[in-house]
Amino acid sequence: MNKFCILHLHQFNSLEEFQQLLQENRNIEYPQTGCVEDQLYCSIIDVPDFPLTDVTTLEFDDELVNYLYFTGSIETQKRVGPYDNHGQLKPRDERVSKFSSDILVFENRNRLFAIVFCGATNGKKVMKKLFPSVTFGLIEPFNDELTEDVLYWLFKHYIDVPDEPLSEEHDIFVTALESYMGTTRDNVNAVKGDGTRISTILGTLAFLFQNDKLKALRPQIQHMDETVLVEMRLTGTLTLWPNSYAGNYFRALTGIEKQNALAIYVFLKILPSVVESYNNNINDQAWSPQLKIDFVKRLGSMIRQRVDAELIRIEQESRGLVDIPLMENDEDEDIDEFDE
Repeated sequence: MNKFCILHLHQFNSLEEFQQLLQENRNIEYPQTGCVEDQLYCSIIDVPDFPLTDVTTLEFDDELVNYLYFTGSIETQKRVGPYDNHGQLKPRDERVSKFSSDILVFENRNRLFAIVFCGATNGKKVMKKLFPSVTFGLIEPFNDELTEDVLYWLFKHYIDVPDEPLSEEHDIFVTALESYMGTTRDNVNAVKGDGTRISTILGTLAFLFQNDKLKALRPQIQHMDETVLVEMRLTGTLTLWPNSYAGNYFRALTGIEKQNALAIYVFLKILPSVVESYNNNINDQAWSPQLKIDFVKRLGSMIRQRVDAELIRIEQESRGLVDIPLMENDEDEDIDEFDE
């Protein structure tokens, strides 16, 4: 499993320009608030087989992508006073937190992007510390245009027409749904479902029917001949499972190279195709607020039918008239509701 987020480095048009500036600013020091005896240290660390003096090249489809890969290590000050009650400086591990993450910086069509292999919150923090704006310019999270409505549309498309492409203009399919996460509309409870058949279980239908807030979806997506399992969160965090990949482009790759290739592929091919397919559906009037309402109404009918059938089963079983098996529901397909 590889968690990552994506940021746009606005100042740069080429990887070579960034590479030179990176070499000149591999170590940065920051002052500690209220402490003159110590500094905070942030640094760029080489990863074996990925020297910063050379770029790695990835080729697939019509893309030729050059990238740098390294580890970023940062220190931040803990929210405690630096001195004890006797005025002595506390041990460093009580005052300073350390965090590191692998980072991939690549060029695409005269634009530079960073894939940081951690969640979006930590990714922004790492990039801000390692690459101060006074030197590296504006760096901000990339707008992937994923919204709650996009995730809901993906869910609906898979339930209704799983064998059809997301749009006629793109060779892209949702071949499975393995997980979702959301919250109730009052933001009191978080809800999630896991399992290869979550789209068929009653709890999932109830979640969609109640129009609760959908915040993450884990579809298996087939783009042309490439199949990738990717979790999309509205926070900007994405997650990949390289072992689930099936396709031709990257089957010879392993380890870090495979991780990097899949992350780049999701960014350059899968996310744009999903968003463009969603927009095509809106333009073609295949998706709209009214169609969402109609879908919710159908969900209500499906839920009622499922509940009525279960009530009949329970009543007949209680009378000893018939031994009817339980409604299908695998053990690994469940819904959990818990306080945030």
